[in-house]
Amino acid sequence: GYAHVSCIVKYAQVEMKKTVSSHGTYIPSSKAETKWKKCPNCKQQYQGQMAVTLSNHYVTHSKDLPEDHEWRMDALHYSAYCHMFQGNQYDAAMSLFRRLLQSTKRHHPHWIAPSYLGIGMAYEIKKEFSEALPWYEIARNTSRSCLVRQITRDEIDSAYARVSAILGIADASVRDLVDMWRQRVRNAPDERNSFECKLRLAEYLGGDGQYVEALKLSKEVVGYSDRVFGPDHVQTMRAKAMHDRNKARYRDFLATL
Repeated sequence: GYAHVSCIVKYAQVEMKKTVSSHGTYIPSSKAETKWKKCPNCKQQYQGQMAVTLSNHYVTHSKDLPEDHEWRMDALHYSAYCHMFQGNQYDAAMSLFRRLLQSTKRHHPHWIAPSYLGIGMAYEIKKEFSEALPWYEIARNTSRSCLVRQITRDEIDSAYARVSAILGIADASVRDLVDMWRQRVRNAPDERNSFECKLRLAEYLGGDGQYVEALKLSKEVVGYSDRVFGPDHVQTMRAKAMHDRNKARYRDFLATL
């Protein structure tokens, strides 16, 4: 059936207040997922305009929380990604990332590198590569000095290498990363693990300038995910989004082959 957006917002708002009242000031951002990011019934992430709309409400309602609350940072970060990848609203995404930077420098430094990364990604998708590279570079430098998850460091390194290759700037470390992820694909203990490794390998192949193989691999991953999880599963959505981004980034280069 159908649900009014206002009903979903009310549900998320009530659940958020319950969680805050029972856990105190600091709550990991993962606790917010079932409130604003995922359907409470099927547990899959909201997609498209629904995701964008709910992310805007998440930002609005998080303003009632203390200034240093983790969820205020998470709301801005999540909404920025929704605007960028679900709504194709890149300027709006950059504005949200900049708001996050202003807040996170005072309270949560672990959000700084992801904010720089997000701004760089928006410029890259707009094909403003010379604007994207400095943001990726500062994200890379910041990730070395702040507490950042390894998966975020990998994403930053991949983005920096990818745009460096586009601009013709050599980065010798990328070939090592490609070799490492090829090895992980070969040694994957099962098909599901191989799927995750191939997602990462496709990103690094792009950073190494191997655009045709990157697209071929991401297409393979989409086919696998569609077959195993189904077309509407969040993993399939994730794989399709990455494949679409690869096509957008490398279309100009493929046309010259």
